[in-house]
Amino acid sequence: MGYDITLHPISAHQIHHFVIAPFNNQKLIDSRIAELTKDEENIEFLKEMYTEVFENSNASQHVNCVELCNLSACVSSFLYPYWYSRNVCLSFLIHEDICQNVFEPISTCTEDPKLVRRFRHNRLLIEENFMSSGFAPAKAISELSDNLISSIEKQAKELKNKKLHFQKDRRTLSSYIKIIFNSGKEISTPFDAPLNNLDDLLSNDTLSGITNTLAFCKKHGLGLIEATDLVIPILNSHACNPENFNASFLEKASQ
Repeated sequence: MGYDITLHPISAHQIHHFVIAPFNNQKLIDSRIAELTKDEENIEFLKEMYTEVFENSNASQHVNCVELCNLSACVSSFLYPYWYSRNVCLSFLIHEDICQNVFEPISTCTEDPKLVRRFRHNRLLIEENFMSSGFAPAKAISELSDNLISSIEKQAKELKNKKLHFQKDRRTLSSYIKIIFNSGKEISTPFDAPLNNLDDLLSNDTLSGITNTLAFCKKHGLGLIEATDLVIPILNSHACNPENFNASFLEKASQ
C-alpha cells in the first residue's frame, strides 16, 4: 500500500506538557485538550485518542513509546502546520545512509527518572505502516535543514549508481483504481513517481514535504516527529487536525 507520511513540528517541552505529563497524571487530560481546541468534535476525538493511547501504552510494566509518539504527532497538528510526503521521509533516508540519524527516544523529553526507566523506545525510525518515529530535537533539525539537499546533491554526483530500496510497495495505477472503487472516493492526489536512485529524490516535489517542515522547524526552534497513515489523502482520512494539513498536490490544485 505504500506510505502516507506526515511530518509534525513540535518541541520537547510540548511533548512533555501535552503527552508525558498527562500520561503520568491523567487528571490533566481535559485541561490539556482545552488548550488545543475549543471545537466539541475535536475535543471528543482527542479524548478518545488520549484514552486509547494511554491504555495501549500502559498495558505492561514498560511503556510503549511508539504509541506516545503517535499521540505527539496528533497533538502537533493542533499546534502547527504539518506536511505530507508520499513514500519518502527522514527515517527512510537514514535507513539508506543518505543522512545522519536525528531521532532520539521520547524519554529525552522528560526528566522524571521513574518514567525514563519505564519507557521503552526500541524502534526510532519508521519501518512499517501505522507507525511513528522517535523525536528529532530542534538543534539536529536546524542543522539538517541547512545541509540535507546539498548533501543529497553531492551524493547523487558521487554515487550515480546508488539504488534506493526503501519503497516497500510502489503504488501503481491499477492499485489506485482498486482503492478508488473499493472506497467510493474520488482521487485528488497524484500517482506515485518511481524512486529508483538518488537523482529521483531531487526531482519535482519529491522532498518538498520534508524541506518545508525542516524550514518551519528551524524558523520556530522546533523538533519533529514523523508518522505514517495519520492522514490518507486518497480516502480523505485524517486521524489528526485537517485544518493544518499541507501538501504539494493541494498547492497545485489551488493555483
